[in-house]
Amino acid sequence: MISLNTKVEEQARIKTQYDEFDDVEKVFSGYTEKELHMAFDLVCSKSHWKEGGRVKLSKTILDNYSDVIESAVIFFTGGGCEFYYTGEKRKTYWCEFEGYFANGMEG
Repeated sequence: MISLNTKVEEQARIKTQYDEFDDVEKVFSGYTEKELHMAFDLVCSKSHWKEGGRVKLSKTILDNYSDVIESAVIFFTGGGCEFYYTGEKRKTYWCEFEGYFANGMEG
């Protein structure tokens, strides 16, 4: 029962987390502010959003959201990202980018 409550609470938190962002007006590369925030949250560093990193993604996420993830990384960090996989039989998919600080941004 504890895991069910935690899962329900997490879904509610995620839903309200993005309520403040506009989901109508396209602000960058054909995506809304809400779409960009949701995509960037998939790949940004959990310790500090301005740090770059290398994040493991599922093939489904990569296939369905790589365009919006790339736009979100550019929008938030000022630099691009790279998608690639490692392994031959069991492929692991990655998104890697330098981050806000590495792209000459301050703050």
